[in-house]
Amino acid sequence: MAYKYVVGPQIVDMVINDLKDQKFLDMNAEFEHGIMDNPGHKVYYNDYSFLDALGHYRQKEILEDIMDYLKNKNMIPSDVNYSNILLEMYHQIIRSKFIVPWKSFSPLMDKLVYLLSSIKMPQKCIAIGVNCGYTLGCIAGAYWKKNGNEPPADIYAIDLNRSNIKIAEKNISALDLNASFHFLTGDAYELLDKFESGTFDFAFLDTRRNYKILPKLYEKISNGGWLLMHNASDRHFVKEMKPFLEFVRNKEHFKESILFQIDTNGMELSFK
Repeated sequence: MAYKYVVGPQIVDMVINDLKDQKFLDMNAEFEHGIMDNPGHKVYYNDYSFLDALGHYRQKEILEDIMDYLKNKNMIPSDVNYSNILLEMYHQIIRSKFIVPWKSFSPLMDKLVYLLSSIKMPQKCIAIGVNCGYTLGCIAGAYWKKNGNEPPADIYAIDLNRSNIKIAEKNISALDLNASFHFLTGDAYELLDKFESGTFDFAFLDTRRNYKILPKLYEKISNGGWLLMHNASDRHFVKEMKPFLEFVRNKEHFKESILFQIDTNGMELSFK
């Protein structure tokens, strides 16, 4: 079953009012609720500028709404929660300590990845396409301020670029995390051969060029495992992402898959 999460009308109105207060929108501008695309003069959900604003405004409210959405769909237990205070503290540490020459995540997407990792608390995780480690830091946030007596998680990070991996390793070393990190440089399709089927209970994939990675990665995800894919709704990569999305939305592969259309890039979460 495939789902799509979009921000609800109440929070949308908050964002619109924020944009008006900061003079980014005319005070007379109207949002067209219920219409995703509108070539006219009104603001609509799929407006690129509006999606960009969603990635920066009302993050706490949107994350809480996502939690409620996932609980109502029985995708996560009804009693799970996360600490927004710890999240903000952790992201302040990342911003102050990381060398991040470039990242494609909006602030809201950063926090969504932290939220989902905190809910799942994976024991074996793989991230493909980690660039300089910012995404990896968001995933690993689930292991910050955790009991050091608990078994550490194993987190594998893969990138084609050796310079990126070196920066990612340095960035992650600046954090106090109860996890063991393994940094690998090379083609993920080949490196995945190192792992047995069902090894990982959490996987992150950020590539739109090499589709053949996905079926092999799927084999390495355990039953009950989660897969996150970035750029799932980026209008610039519709053609490239089509085979990826068709794969994860096939119920023979994943029980459920949900698109979070909360910024210009989007994120797909799939449950095996």
